[in-house]
Amino acid sequence: MDKDVEKVSFDENKLASSDTPGSSTTATDDSQESAKTRLLEEIYRINERLVNVGVELDSDEDAARGREGITVKCSFMPVRLTGPLELLLDTMLPLPPLRLLILDDYPESSPVIINDLVTYEREETEEISEEVKERFNRHIGALSEPICLQEMAGSWQFFITEVINEYGQKLGYPTFSSKK
Repeated sequence: MDKDVEKVSFDENKLASSDTPGSSTTATDDSQESAKTRLLEEIYRINERLVNVGVELDSDEDAARGREGITVKCSFMPVRLTGPLELLLDTMLPLPPLRLLILDDYPESSPVIINDLVTYEREETEEISEEVKERFNRHIGALSEPICLQEMAGSWQFFITEVINEYGQKLGYPTFSSKK
């Protein structure tokens, strides 16, 4: 994981507002803090369910491109790989994460997909990443709005697993699962 990415863990003390007696906050500040707390709790629940994808807050300020909201990323972190497929993926990782902008009115609005311009070191990584993005975008585009973060993260995991399994099968490697 990137050193500049905040790993989300459910800790009541971390989620508590930074308000202390005597400090002044506005209703907007309280509302934003409450929204962030709810988002952190949702991310925690999502991470409990997913196996090969981790959802975390992204501290990359440039990712939001000046828009208001919280940037989240879904990173592929395979944990159920062994043998040749594991060795193959080690040469291709990391696959670029899915970056999402969570707007202030979430969950009334869907997370916004942030399209990063990515430079790939290996052709196989680019092929897999582009195929995952294509399938993911087609699937998300067919869903009714608003779409929740859990649906997006789960779909991202599903399509990464599916595409990597197909790629591995072409090369004669065993498949892996994203089920707990």
